[in-house]
This record gives sequence, C-alpha cells and structure tokens, in this order.
Amino acid sequence: MKFQFGVWLFLCISSRFNVSSGSEAGAAPHGFAPVIIVPGDGASPIDAKIKAKSNCDSRKEWFRMWLNVEDIMLGRFPCTAKNMMLNFNLTTNTSHVQPGVETQIPGWGTAHTVEYVDDHAFARIFHIAFDAAYLVQAMVSWGYTRDVSIRGAPYDFRFAMASQPEWCVRFKLLVEDTYVANNNRKVSIISHSMGGFFATWFLNRQSQVWKDKFIHSFIALSTPWGGSNKALQSITSGYNFNVPLVNVRDCKMIQRTFESNYLMMPNYLFHKPNHIFIKTPKYNFSLNPEDLDLYFEASNNKVGKLIYEKIMRENRLKRTKGGMLFEHPRVKTYCFYGVGLPTPGLFYYPKNFPDQQPVIQKVSGDFTLVHESLRGCKIWEEDFVKNNASDEKLFTEVHELPGVSHIGIFGDPRTQEKIKLILSDL
Repeated sequence: MKFQFGVWLFLCISSRFNVSSGSEAGAAPHGFAPVIIVPGDGASPIDAKIKAKSNCDSRKEWFRMWLNVEDIMLGRFPCTAKNMMLNFNLTTNTSHVQPGVETQIPGWGTAHTVEYVDDHAFARIFHIAFDAAYLVQAMVSWGYTRDVSIRGAPYDFRFAMASQPEWCVRFKLLVEDTYVANNNRKVSIISHSMGGFFATWFLNRQSQVWKDKFIHSFIALSTPWGGSNKALQSITSGYNFNVPLVNVRDCKMIQRTFESNYLMMPNYLFHKPNHIFIKTPKYNFSLNPEDLDLYFEASNNKVGKLIYEKIMRENRLKRTKGGMLFEHPRVKTYCFYGVGLPTPGLFYYPKNFPDQQPVIQKVSGDFTLVHESLRGCKIWEEDFVKNNASDEKLFTEVHELPGVSHIGIFGDPRTQEKIKLILSDL
C-alpha cells in the first residue's frame, strides 16, 4: 500500500481528532439549487458502542467502527468484522446487529459526513477514505455553503431500504428543511453508487405533488442499475478491496450477512442471454431464476438465499422494462458514469469453490461496475425520446464519460461542470 509505512508511523505518533469542515452561514448561491448528497455503499460512517463483556472490543464509549483506517493498520479488523456482522433471524426473517453492539450513523444533514468516511486527520492528508470531497470542494468554490446548501444523508449501508424506514422519514424532512433554509428553492438530490437505489426508492414513494414542490432534479452518479459484480464476489468468496492487511475470510464472513450485497446482486436481464458471471469446473452460473437456487447451494450460502428473497420481497423490487428494478422517479433525472476501464466481469474458480479467490476476467466499466449495469438508465432516456418528450417528468439525460472511475467521478472536471449547469437551471 502506497505510503503504508509513513501512514503507520503517523498513526503511532498521532491521536485521533476532527478537523472542522467549516460551516458558513448562507443559502445556495443565487440561481442555484441546494443539494443533498446520498452516498454509496460503504461511504457512510458507522459509530459503535460495545456493551457485551465477552466482546473482543472493550470500548464502552462511542467510537468510529467504520471506516477506521487506524484499526485496520493496527491489525484490529478481525474484531471490527465481528462487530459489524448482522444476524439473520430465521423465525422473523429479519436482520439485526450483533448482540452487545449498539450502532449509530453520525453526521446527519452535514456535508462533512459525505466528504470523508474516516475523520482521522491523515485520511484527509493522504486522501484515504474520501468520498464526495472533491465535488463538495468544487461546490463551495461556486458559492455553496456546507450544512446549509450542501447537506448529506448517510445511512447504514449494511441494510437495504425497507429495513431502515426511518431513513425515508428523516430524508423527507431534510429535503423540506433544506428547501426552507434556502429561500424556498427546490432541492437537487445527488446520489453515488448504491445511494442511487436509496434515492430512487424514496422518490418513487412520494406523491407527485410533493415532488413538484420540493425536488429540482435527481443526479445519479455511477449507479449499479444492473447490479454489482463485486457484490457477487463479496458474498461468494469475499472481497477485501485489495487491502493486504485485511483478511479476505473476515470480509466474506461479514459480507454474507449484509442485505445490501444481495440488493446489488447482478441482474441477468441486463446482459445477453445465458451470460456467465461465475465459472467453475462443475458449474456455470448466469444467475437467472433457473440456476439461482443452485448458486446459493453450491456456494454454501443457503441463508443468503433467504436474505435475497427477503430483500426482493420487502423492497417490492420487480423487473420492469429492460430488467430495471425501479420505475422512473418522475423528476428530472441525470445519469453520469465512467466507461472504458478494466472492471471485473467474470469470476473463474478453478478449484475449491467458493473458498479461494477467483481468477478475474476484466471487461469495460468504471473499475467497479460493468458498462451494462451503469447504462441502465438509458432505458429511461430512450423511453423519453420515443415519447417525443411529451411527459416532462420523465426527462432523462445520460452522460457516458470515457476513462472516469467509480469514485473518481466526483473529481472529474466534465462531471463537475455539467452538474454546475444543471444546478443553475432554475
């Protein structure tokens, strides 16, 4: 890992402290819509407090459980993994946090919470664990104000939408509060990655009257409309984000319990018929309904099948036109994503499936999501064009950006400039 020794030395001699983002007073700049950012998978911080005496962690006060790079560098990730795991109750069909572990999502409504996932000073210095920082910094240069006209809506990324209904309630109030705080200007929702699922799911559950009053636009960055192959790798054999200090078996242990990984399983309808996602000497898995049961059985993940079925049922996710899990949110929608970068496409397990890491075949995408998944909202754009743009609420505009990565989209000058134009269209 680049700068690993220097970072380790820095950690040994430094203490954890927060660096203030600075919260200026004032509404969005004249002629611009205020913004709420909905982060992606793994991009919301999780604080924890340990209550159980037998737990491997003895910290009784609130501490940063995710993301805590210091704990990772000091070899504490196995304990973090145990604390972050969810328990699936086979009787009630519900997921719960570990007994003796209390969690909370800090930073509601603030910009800081979506800029950096870890608030340690070195995370900023070395740009480790940053998320929307580049975009927020650009918006501040346009005249935006943190915590007033740029706000964040973090969530517990381990759970799917229906499992945290309080998020939707709070998000609706946050939209309305931001609208009032910015002189009754409509609010633009900017989502990244899985945050696009949360934003679309929310919008589809609001009345058109409410959306017409409060929502300016929906800007979806790098959304896995057709699922994530890396989520599939996570629940199959584990994925450690290529961090050598993190044991992939610890990752697999917790990743199989996260509802969100099943929410983002690849959607076979976005690919050519009989497209193969996983290949072994004995099986080829295309994840269509006929072999989905076999996949969960062969990968020794029968509980995972129950979690997957629960997610599809409780979130009322149905395959619509082209395989999309969501209807159009009926607000002006803009989709941005990168293409042309080597991205995991097929996982080959020559032996010991699913207990070894696969040989990965790369295809075009944004380093994280394949092109077929990212381009999902083109279905909405094509429908809008076919209908001669007769329904303004179905407006959709898609921007493919060659060479832009999944997280790099926040700092891409083309994306920033286009977002600036969208937000100024009042």
